[in-house]
Amino acid sequence: MTRIGLRTRAIGGMAALALAASLIVGLLVTGPASTMAIHRAAELFGILPDDVLAQCHADPDHWTWRNDQGIQVWALDTERATPRSALAPALPPGLPVRLRLGEREPVVFGLNGGAMVVRQGPPGPCEALVVFWPPNPDIQDVLGVRVVAVVGLTVLGAMAGCWWLIVRPLVRSIQRLDQTARTVGQAGYTGAVAVDPAMEAVAAALDDAHSRVLAEHEQLAGIGLALERHLADVAHDLRTPLAALQLRLERLSSDPADDQALRGALQDVTTLAMLTENLALASQLRSGSLVVSAGRGPVDLRSVVLRVAERFAVLGSRVGIEVVHGVPDAAVPVTGDALLMEQLLANLVHNAVGHNEAGGHVAITLGATAAAFELVVEDDGPGVPPELLADITRRGVVQGETPGQGLGLNIVAQIADHLGWTVVLRRADPSGLLVVVTGRSEN
Repeated sequence: MTRIGLRTRAIGGMAALALAASLIVGLLVTGPASTMAIHRAAELFGILPDDVLAQCHADPDHWTWRNDQGIQVWALDTERATPRSALAPALPPGLPVRLRLGEREPVVFGLNGGAMVVRQGPPGPCEALVVFWPPNPDIQDVLGVRVVAVVGLTVLGAMAGCWWLIVRPLVRSIQRLDQTARTVGQAGYTGAVAVDPAMEAVAAALDDAHSRVLAEHEQLAGIGLALERHLADVAHDLRTPLAALQLRLERLSSDPADDQALRGALQDVTTLAMLTENLALASQLRSGSLVVSAGRGPVDLRSVVLRVAERFAVLGSRVGIEVVHGVPDAAVPVTGDALLMEQLLANLVHNAVGHNEAGGHVAITLGATAAAFELVVEDDGPGVPPELLADITRRGVVQGETPGQGLGLNIVAQIADHLGWTVVLRRADPSGLLVVVTGRSEN
């Protein structure tokens, strides 16, 4: 079933009311006027004396007659359909047309009770007469009262029609939508239904608002869960290195010459620094707030490798690990963020040093062509079990016993994805882990 809109019903209702009012006014106005005109026309020739008609036949072009009631008569030129006397008023536009169409005695009524009629008499110059009678004051009073009554009834009818056709459905829709709006975002929401089609846009907006509230609630719940997991990760990752650092500092407080405790404390401090940076970066990556400033200008990857290698050579020497590097003689420009590049490489080297054994080695090599580079970090430590190698960059997979290393390699994978680089991990020969990072260069 087709639902008729508010505007269509309003236009249709107003048109019907206007038509009805016009018919009523027409009947009330023309009815009395027609009755009076016909009555006077029927008595016309009864009140027109014979000698007066004889005067008309003698001089029709100058003849006119008027009685004490205001009725005036002129002779009519039937061929031209105009009064013969120059003093006669012009005929109404419709009267000559009706005469030319063959109507013998047309009548034209005025809304105020006056009229003009053509009467046919005996043959001769005055066989056709134009009769005009003025408005009747009694008729005007009656018509005035009736017109006022019709206008008042029409206004009342329009108000009632507007209430029934427009206001009533609109109020019902608003009441129903108000009840529905109170449940937006709640489990009891059943969908908005508009009684009137004009309110369907509001109902659709309520449905959209309910969907958005649910989506935002789900998103906030996910953010809250992610924050809880992140805080749990922070507590877990920081607990072990802080405890180890506390034990080593206690040993140093009792024996300041304990070189092993001093080297361990320094390593723990480095681990905590790396872990703090990784946790902060992981939070940005999870929330999507990390903005990589790619396009800021080429970064010399060779300089990044030299800085990281120098820093970790000092750390490695304190724990008995030799860190060496090999880089091209020329700069290796790449597009991306220098801090993120350094964070990626530092995580790889720190992971290699932290999981190696005293007397072990870590090698950092950088090679480049005109269009690409290859960055390799290799150690000769115990390596990674084959069953963990494919998933080692996933958060929560920890290499060895040092907390945070699973996070470090996970950060490496995410930074590489941001920079558009590729990271491949495989077992080194005869032991250890080999990480190969490749990407585009700007040579």
